[in-house]
Order: sequence, then C-alpha cells, then structure tokens
Amino acid sequence: MTMVQLDTDNPRSLRGVALAAQAASWLRIRLADGRTGYGMPSTADPNHYWLTSDNSCTCPDHRIRQVACGHIFAVRLLEILTNVPVSQPARQPDSSERLWARFEGE
Repeated sequence: MTMVQLDTDNPRSLRGVALAAQAASWLRIRLADGRTGYGMPSTADPNHYWLTSDNSCTCPDHRIRQVACGHIFAVRLLEILTNVPVSQPARQPDSSERLWARFEGE
C-alpha cells in the first residue's frame, strides 16, 4: 500500500487533500501497462484534464520539477481512503480464446 505523508509545509500535499475530496469528478482510465490512472480536471481550464497515476502526472509541476505533485498526492490519498490499490494492474478481461476454451470445457 502506498504511504502518504501530509506536510503542512508542503503545498502539494495540502493541494492533494483538496483534490482527493473531488475524486468523484475524476475520469477513471486504464494505462497502457494495465494500471489504473485518472483524468483530473484542471482548475485553470475545466476543459483540460491531467492524466495522473500514483507515481506520474502530465501536469507541468510534475513534468518540470520531477516531484510528486498535488495530483499524485491525491491519487495516493484516494488509494488509502478507499483501500483500493490503484497502483496495481487492473484485472485483465479474459480473452475470447480463454472464454471459448472455458465454454468448450463445460
């Protein structure tokens, strides 16, 4: 499970708490490696979404500084609050071949 250290001297962790409170507005996505990620609406432009996981984000803060931004803190906090590890690969659906093999085996 991911650890989150909330630091009142770190504005990113405080911003993460505020963002986690808005988790219902996030878009849930599956990343290329099978893990769960989120599209978080930008506060500056509601038509723009940042693609975020528990260790990466497309926002300028993370891309430029290479530190955990508020979006990453929010995903980590959501993982703890919901007890659902978003950093784990999502269960892959059965392929049509596997489904057919199960059907033939019955």
